[in-house]
Amino acid sequence: MLDPVYERKGERLTAKARKYGITVPRKPCNDEESEDWRLSRAYGFWLPSAQLEQKLRQDIKIEQRASYDEFRKWATLSFAVAGFLLAFYSVRAAKQPDPCSRNYYRSDSGECVFAQSGQREKKVSPIQANPSTVTADKPSPARQYTQVRKPQ
Repeated sequence: MLDPVYERKGERLTAKARKYGITVPRKPCNDEESEDWRLSRAYGFWLPSAQLEQKLRQDIKIEQRASYDEFRKWATLSFAVAGFLLAFYSVRAAKQPDPCSRNYYRSDSGECVFAQSGQREKKVSPIQANPSTVTADKPSPARQYTQVRKPQ
């Protein structure tokens, strides 16, 4: 009763083995005797023996592992090459000079601070350089947060 199920499993197993290049013993013709195949008494088709199934499963497992190892090898190589190219590009990229002069460093607020005396060199922003943007009137609610005060 389960012979059609076993036959289909045997067909899938042999197809998978052939996919990986494993040689499968041929099915015998008519009433020939074979230790790898057995004849179904109810339906009349050939089923793989338990030894053949075990051998094919083991060979398929070995070939799958080898195939996966090959994939991993090429994936590792491609990631290594990509990492090398990114590192090479980052080293060769143009670096922007620091706008702070010699003997200056950046404070926490981002300003250039003289290293020895504690005096500060402030850079004037374009908004502060234009006095027409600063008004003496009370700012409107919309411009309240965008207006810049003149330094005292």
